[in-house]
Amino acid sequence: MISIPGELVITTRTGRYGNFNVAKLFTSIGEFSLKDNKLLDQYEAGKYEGSFVIKQIKSSSYSYGNRVVIECCAYIEDMDLVNSSKLDEADSEKIHVSEDPICQTESSEVQKVNTEHQHEETMATSGSGDAELFGILWPIGDQVKLDSTEDRLKIRSQKKRLIELGYHFDYKSQCWNKLPEQF
Repeated sequence: MISIPGELVITTRTGRYGNFNVAKLFTSIGEFSLKDNKLLDQYEAGKYEGSFVIKQIKSSSYSYGNRVVIECCAYIEDMDLVNSSKLDEADSEKIHVSEDPICQTESSEVQKVNTEHQHEETMATSGSGDAELFGILWPIGDQVKLDSTEDRLKIRSQKKRLIELGYHFDYKSQCWNKLPEQF
């Protein structure tokens, strides 16, 4: 593992299963696409500066349209973010369109995930399934940190529900905090 300072650029894309985030990490040793980081979907599009613990660097490929894209990927163990800023047009263009990571799974897994996603969407909109949606995190207090071992769709459903319940994501602590109610 290596700990290195850098800048993380996150953009939001829309795919078959809703919005998802893709990211590039810019460091002194190179630029890397981030793969397999479920918690990226919690962040808003933007630029984040900090220190990143990289556990693995390797190449990855995917097909897009009539081409195959091979990219250098970093797998992040941990990150300590200290600053953020809004994304501008030039930054957004640095990140090429990538397919939703959920679509990169096997077809039987995708069908299972699709069924679970529809169930979680129903629970999240009804409000009665919060205990099932959040599992061991329920009941949630004024601050909650989502479980990174859950699948991406569940984390996306939890994020959506937390926003509906008046929570805001703090990128420094990587926790969701309840906003004070406005009267």
